Amino acid sequence: HTWCRLLFDLRKVGHFFAYGFVSLVFFRAWRMTFRLSRSYSAVTASLRAAAVALLSTLVLSGADEFHQSFLPKRTGSPFDVLLDMCGAITCLLIAFTFRGSLLELTSTTSPEIRSGHSSRKQISE
Repeated sequence: HTWCRLLFDLRKVGHFFAYGFVSLVFFRAWRMTFRLSRSYSAVTASLRAAAVALLSTLVLSGADEFHQSFLPKRTGSPFDVLLDMCGAITCLLIAFTFRGSLLELTSTTSPEIRSGHSSRKQISE
């Protein structure tokens, strides 16, 4: 009984972090899309990308749970969708917090290029 509970909890933690990672991937993809359009500022692109990443994660999680409802020995659960979204929100908030600012997080260039310093030595011909 203890092992079953441990495995159940481990699967739920896996859901939380897996969909958190998925939301970060969606965020990066959408951020690049919005920044390449050049019609949005860096902050606006980040905020829009975060919102669309959460929506994309919600759609994927809901589709996954819907799919599971048709499988034998599996059940689709709205609780799992909620857990997935909590993971998505948490991971995005952690990413925003640890990157220091929205502007750093939204940059499409490396810090070396932004500051004018390159880590590569230029070869003169």
